Amino acid sequence: MAMNSIKLNVLIVEDNLVNQRVLKKQLDKCGWTVHMAGNGQEVLDWLKCSIFWRDPDNNEDVIESTENCQPKAELDIILLDIEMPIMDGLTCARRIRDYEDQGLLGLPPSTSGQHKAASSSESLASMQNSKFRLPILAVSANARVEQIQEAIAAGMDDAITKPFRILELWPKITSLVPGVSDEEEGKQ
Repeated sequence: MAMNSIKLNVLIVEDNLVNQRVLKKQLDKCGWTVHMAGNGQEVLDWLKCSIFWRDPDNNEDVIESTENCQPKAELDIILLDIEMPIMDGLTCARRIRDYEDQGLLGLPPSTSGQHKAASSSESLASMQNSKFRLPILAVSANARVEQIQEAIAAGMDDAITKPFRILELWPKITSLVPGVSDEEEGKQ
């Protein structure tokens, strides 16, 4: 299955530890690199240590707490729960989009083989010529149309409702992560 042959870096944002462990275990079986966060603030702190973070002023006040994140971590997609303590998913998505608009999140300076989602030169060129946008998939038990529309309005790219099977997640990922559908076609 293509899902197991394409290596992705995923950030799971979920406050329920059981849900975190179950989803991580399933994605680990695909051979993906899985990072975890328990709320929206942890996501923002994690992103500040990622290969995408740009701090033009090198202002240390911007990075509040980066001791627990992996330096220069790669990322292809964020699976973001909506209802969480400290910072909910809607607020987190808005902040991520604000960071992108301010130029604080962008493509790494040297993308030669570092970011797997943009591994094909055509995909990378199209990402460099367009505005950078991290794919965010809302993950929530809230399945009403209005709630999904609210998530998309907050900056999420799509939504999947809990509980879901991993096979239901794959079509969402192929539509959101640049280059994955191209890689999938190339492996068939």
